Amino acid sequence: MKIIATVRASEFLSRTYNIDCGKGNQFVHWIATTACMLFGQEHYPPGIYIPSLMTKEDTSIFLNPSKQSYLQDGDQVFVHLKDRSKPFTEDEKEWYEKAFTKKRNMMSYGIRFGPFSEANKQDNYEFFAKLSYRMFPEMEDEFKPSDFPEEYEVKLEIEEDDNDQWIYKYDVDLPYGEIKCQFLYRPKPKIQNPPQQQTLAEKEEEEKKTPLPEKSMTFFRQFIDPEPISAESQRMLDQQEEEENKKIEHETRMRQKALEEKKAREKYEQQQQIANSLHPQIFRKRENDMMTLQGFLHFLKVMGLAQNRQDFMRLCECLHEVIQLPIQDTLNVKNGLNYAQFLEAIIRIAYYKLDESEYANSESGYKNILDQIFSDGNIELKRRMMEDRMLSELYSQDNCKVFYEHFSLLAAIFTSKGMLHLETFLELQKEEFIHILIECGILVEGKDHDDKGGELKRKFDGQSIMMSISNVGSFDHNSLTYVDFLDGLVRVASIYPFPEAEKQNYHAMDQKLEFLIGKLNEKYANLIPGFIDQLQKKEAEMNYAPYNVVDDDADDEDDQDN
Repeated sequence: MKIIATVRASEFLSRTYNIDCGKGNQFVHWIATTACMLFGQEHYPPGIYIPSLMTKEDTSIFLNPSKQSYLQDGDQVFVHLKDRSKPFTEDEKEWYEKAFTKKRNMMSYGIRFGPFSEANKQDNYEFFAKLSYRMFPEMEDEFKPSDFPEEYEVKLEIEEDDNDQWIYKYDVDLPYGEIKCQFLYRPKPKIQNPPQQQTLAEKEEEEKKTPLPEKSMTFFRQFIDPEPISAESQRMLDQQEEEENKKIEHETRMRQKALEEKKAREKYEQQQQIANSLHPQIFRKRENDMMTLQGFLHFLKVMGLAQNRQDFMRLCECLHEVIQLPIQDTLNVKNGLNYAQFLEAIIRIAYYKLDESEYANSESGYKNILDQIFSDGNIELKRRMMEDRMLSELYSQDNCKVFYEHFSLLAAIFTSKGMLHLETFLELQKEEFIHILIECGILVEGKDHDDKGGELKRKFDGQSIMMSISNVGSFDHNSLTYVDFLDGLVRVASIYPFPEAEKQNYHAMDQKLEFLIGKLNEKYANLIPGFIDQLQKKEAEMNYAPYNVVDDDADDEDDQDN
């Protein structure tokens, strides 16, 4: 529960705080003290401020500082500060003593009996309470047990209430403890012989008390304010609250984990759509699909987790158990990441970014960072796809199928022409990309490629290609990852000047890509055997042993149903 506490230092100075009280097992004066502590931390000059009174609804309800049941979740209270220049009022004195002196550990016990029938007139009977009291053991350090007898009997006092009814009553203040009461009565002694002239039998008969009949017990009331609670009972309450909080925290964490896993799965599947366009898979089941390291590098850039090479180098410090610099064999799926490793990488990155964020000291900091990673990444990717239609073409299923079918050729070209940039990972320079287009005859230098079939003239030369791929790049503007290389091919295909007579054959983007890749194949098909041989040698050298997430040999549910 939360209580809204307003500290009033004067008519013109007040501060309001939201006090988190858990299940509300604290004493009310704890709320006042906590509010004063917060006030002392932010008020100038800082200092220790002491509450003198706490009220509810401004000054209308006086709050017992030891009775937490007065308050409900969301209630507002007003804390009045002690004015050392003035004496306490009666209310302030009573509240302060119950909050901070020995009275804080005392309860008020009271008995009331009435109304009565005509037979219960005050002249007819006397009423008594036989009390059994046991002080809580922890109170014995503050109070002497001998001052509070465990068994005693008292006579109820009589007074007339506002309705002219006779009320029998008894009030006492006792240290916190357990108390039980038996109600007795006897006829009021009649004036007969003086006590010294009474026989022993007459005295015994006169002093004899009888338990009150059940029908009269309905007119008895007894109250304890505040309700006593022993240290052991309080400990059990605190333990129960802690266990409930742990349970709630666990359930919340499980829900958050499920949500995070769902988001991560969506991101992984999104990247797998790209990854599956890069290479054949080595496992049968979709759950065991793997992402090459080139695909993971593209993921880091697309999600905004690393904006430049320096960011990437810092991330590698927290990913040292997942990937190590220099990153080699980045197009071999056996050296890639499965779903579990992908999740581990995200978790490591989130913890790394938490230490550098504004949420570093927040309990929900890790959750906030994960939400930020996924939300920002989604927003950024959607925004970029809206601004740049070519990104949608890159991720389209038809075009990914083309990349998948020609993986060996495209990967062989990228591996042969790329370079290990700054001892990090294999990249292709944009100038080399232009040179590849020239070598395979896609771009012919010195030839007029103006598209004269439309209303607007569009040049197709090195400068126009560089402009079309200006938004494409890895962690350096002039470098391309493998996915960026594919993105570059999509953009070249979109502006390639097909002859007017052949345009109808190359209407769709996948058809245009097939044309360009055909040109690449004519020039670089001889690179494929060497690339495959290089992969096999590296596999033998590194002894790759990729893990699967689920049993790849187990029957699918669909297979079992059939």
